[in-house]
Amino acid sequence: MNRNYTRIAIIIVVIFTLVSSGYSLAQIKTETAANYDLGIAAYERGHYTVALYDFETRANQGDKVAQFCLAYMLKHGMGVRAPKPNEALKWYEKSAEQGYAPAQNNLGFLYVRRAEATKSQDLKMRNLKNAEKWFKLAAEQGYAPAQFNLYIILDKQEVLDWLVKAAKQGYAPAQNQLGATYSLGSFHFNLGGDIPIDLQAAAEWYEKAADQGYGPAQGNLGTYYEAGKGVKQNYAKAFKLYKGAAEQEFAVGQFSLALCYHYGIGVPKNSAEAFRWFFSAAENGHVGAQNNLGAIYAKRYAKSQKDEDAEMSDRWHFRSAQQGDTLAQSSFGTRFEEALHEIPQDKEEAYFWYSLALQNIGDFENAENKDVAIRVTEARDRIRKSLKSRQISELEKRVKNWKPKQLHSSGTGFYISKHYILTNAHVVIDSSSDNEFNEFRIPYKLVELIAYDKDVDLALLYDKKGNTDMATFRPQPVKFGEKVSIFGYPQSHALSYKGNITDGIISGTSYLVNRPQHKDLFQYTAPVQRGNSGGPVFDGAGNVIGVCSTGYSYYDKVFTKDPSISGDWLPDIINLAQNINFAIKSSVVKEFISNVKTRLDLALDFPVQTEFHFGFDKDDNIQVPSISLPEQRAQAEKFTVPVICYKNKVEPPLEVAEIRIEELEQYAK
Repeated sequence: MNRNYTRIAIIIVVIFTLVSSGYSLAQIKTETAANYDLGIAAYERGHYTVALYDFETRANQGDKVAQFCLAYMLKHGMGVRAPKPNEALKWYEKSAEQGYAPAQNNLGFLYVRRAEATKSQDLKMRNLKNAEKWFKLAAEQGYAPAQFNLYIILDKQEVLDWLVKAAKQGYAPAQNQLGATYSLGSFHFNLGGDIPIDLQAAAEWYEKAADQGYGPAQGNLGTYYEAGKGVKQNYAKAFKLYKGAAEQEFAVGQFSLALCYHYGIGVPKNSAEAFRWFFSAAENGHVGAQNNLGAIYAKRYAKSQKDEDAEMSDRWHFRSAQQGDTLAQSSFGTRFEEALHEIPQDKEEAYFWYSLALQNIGDFENAENKDVAIRVTEARDRIRKSLKSRQISELEKRVKNWKPKQLHSSGTGFYISKHYILTNAHVVIDSSSDNEFNEFRIPYKLVELIAYDKDVDLALLYDKKGNTDMATFRPQPVKFGEKVSIFGYPQSHALSYKGNITDGIISGTSYLVNRPQHKDLFQYTAPVQRGNSGGPVFDGAGNVIGVCSTGYSYYDKVFTKDPSISGDWLPDIINLAQNINFAIKSSVVKEFISNVKTRLDLALDFPVQTEFHFGFDKDDNIQVPSISLPEQRAQAEKFTVPVICYKNKVEPPLEVAEIRIEELEQYAK
């Protein structure tokens, strides 16, 4: 019966789709699928359930185009609850085996992504071989995107011919890459010297791609016009090209556009526009833009003395330093040496950042680099005198093993003793790989992950420098309806480090039935957001009665849905808005700490011997003194911290082209 209702609903949407596309009922009755593609029409209007139904019906009848469209939608989770890459691969194969070039191309694309995702070298090579096979079959049909993709993944001499063929067909990514080939005098990433440098030819190919609005080519051609390489110098045209690239969210273009506004290159100076585009490029991960943004905020702080300007300067400089910017690294050496802003003095960290800057500074003959190198060397040597040989040895090992890092996520933690910080396990574990993140800071102080337990969602961090204030746990029972408050740092990778406090009540002991460990939780109504995870839950007197566990991976799967997915996920979103939040009971914290102390023999000053009687008081005998929220906030700020997680930067995925449904006609022969 339910299936019949579904079919009726789809038919109604089908009629609406066709009518709203300009088709009369008479046309709907007489026109066939051969001359009107219902699935494409529904897809274009965002009716993904209808599109999927039509594509699946025709795919099962052997229609190679429908098989491609079905595979694309399944791969991207459109019209279904979640992406289905394995099913997508199956349908791409069916279409590709019929010789359909777009499917052959996208099948090769999937194999490239599989190769990048595997740690096994044998499996990686097998997947790349499969990718090469399918790209070549499509390339031999004259399919330009596949010709370009074949060039990208191979390191053989003949791939230059494929690149040229794709470029001559007007494929913009190939034209841009051919421009880079002439610019560098090398036809591939791993081989050099096969063709001479020809800046004029490079500019010509960049221009062909730029004329099609291809952002990377616009950015590359802009540098040619700015410097007068291969073309007559033209600042106005360089500015126009940078603007085109910037408006497509191309970070290098955004940074170049910001510099144009900053220095008045091809446009009058405009500090507001320069700031705007520096900010956009920085948000898109451009290292130089992040450093420049940090410098802009530092100048603002020098005039305003406002804490928010200091924090913004610190944050952007630190992001840039973590990614390898020499000037930002030397700047953070100074911050740690002199305890600037709210960054604690730490001579070891200062020595580390100065040493890292010197390691990455490059050519000392460059006048600017030479001045920086002299200043940083003097600062490092000054600190070295105050360190012990063991400290220096450990720090130099850190420098040697350092890898560029990028900000990934954040949570909240709180000191339960002088040196130990409690947080959630899901804060410190990367859900995409189930591995620990590579580095943790609070927010700039380096801390070490000691232990975690995913079953109870708790983790312990170690702070070598320590903190004078710590949380006080309440061992007595709590009661339904009792007032609670939450202090934490929601979204602190994006919001300020000032912290938020919210209040509510203990509402129940409900738990998720398919997660047995949730018997260790209690439920409360205080609003929280991502990033509150791992923070303390307080009673009315400011005693800790639990650990905020919102943002658990189960919730991520249930509540974080792509808007393109059909409407049956909406009730879950509505439930989330009703304050279904959970905290880990203090008794579970006690057991976790006891296990960690025993297993690691930690000298942890935590009252694990205290008899926790955590439960729900049936006699309503517990009387808790109450303090105001401002008082609770002032108290919580002393021992609650943002936990910032970093991952080692990885090489970006190969820029192989995936064909979208919207592009099927664009590259058709």
